Amino acid sequence: MIDDEVKDWLIKAESDFKVIEHELKLSEDEIVKDAVCFHCQQAIEKYLKAFLIYHKVYYEKTHNIEYLLVECGKIDDDFRDIEHKRHTSESLDFKTDKKGRAFVKAINKVFGFILKRVFSAENV
Repeated sequence: MIDDEVKDWLIKAESDFKVIEHELKLSEDEIVKDAVCFHCQQAIEKYLKAFLIYHKVYYEKTHNIEYLLVECGKIDDDFRDIEHKRHTSESLDFKTDKKGRAFVKAINKVFGFILKRVFSAENV
């Protein structure tokens, strides 16, 4: 059974993702790019923390995605295949540049990747 702490992290991550989706529906000049980058980082971080907590792995208090991926990789080798790239709002053009959309797709990939592992373990 998924405990409340894991559920809380997943709900918080989903809230970050909703902000991203909302922003990306706006016109290019209305998008708050810094906010999109921040919430992308936050969503991935929270999904990774949910996975670790689900597996009863307690980690240092951190916002370091690379560290969290390494810790997740100790549980599931497939996490080692997730590439972590640093982006800033200046490096992403969310409406016209493929990198911006790819960044958001990466979050969906991590989310699906983690949920598949958590829920398949729960036999849901």
